[in-house]
Amino acid sequence: AAMTALLCSIATQAHDFETEGIYYNITSETDLTVEVTFEGTSYASSKRTYADSVVIPTTVSYNNKTYSVTGIGERAFFKCEKVTNIVVPNSVTTIKPYAFNTCANLKSVTLPATIDKIDNYLFQNSSNLETVNLNENIKSIGNRAFFKCTALTEIGNTDGVTFVDQKAFSDTKWLNEQPEGLLYIGKNLYCYHGSPDADTTIVIKDGTTNITGYAFDESNTNPERFTAIT
Repeated sequence: AAMTALLCSIATQAHDFETEGIYYNITSETDLTVEVTFEGTSYASSKRTYADSVVIPTTVSYNNKTYSVTGIGERAFFKCEKVTNIVVPNSVTTIKPYAFNTCANLKSVTLPATIDKIDNYLFQNSSNLETVNLNENIKSIGNRAFFKCTALTEIGNTDGVTFVDQKAFSDTKWLNEQPEGLLYIGKNLYCYHGSPDADTTIVIKDGTTNITGYAFDESNTNPERFTAIT
């Protein structure tokens, strides 16, 4: 009976508290840390109350304690169609998958230098997203992270990127505007963009750390025209 009660409690756990329109879950009472989350017991039933410009604070007070805001939880802003801008402070070190997924009117996100990766499906289907300020500390960009962000034109500094997963930038304005040829994102070969001539030989440059999955898929180019890859 005790185990059943515990499992029910976990399954229906809501956000721990709300302050100034932002909802939080306590991630550590020892370290006094919290992450931003959605309102309610699940993302499926969330009221998606976030709207307009959301500025996440570095600290937040609750029950006479001051917590550091160190994360943004999975699907925290999922389908929050009224959000237009999100500012994430330097106290945040983790942003989980789907956090900004399908935010239809989100136009810009300010990410801190403390973030070292863009997780899977993070911005997918946020069709009005125009700019994301990636910084030199970003090392990896996850699966379909910006997939179908059709308005995206600026992604910021990618010099430190060593890994980009499949379809991360598919169906974006940014990708469409890239020059024809091998497209590198940092030290990662993302794809061959455009239509190569017949009997094309590819030479991948020294220092490349990763080749993205589906890099030479026919959705990016005409792979049947390649005759050799070094």
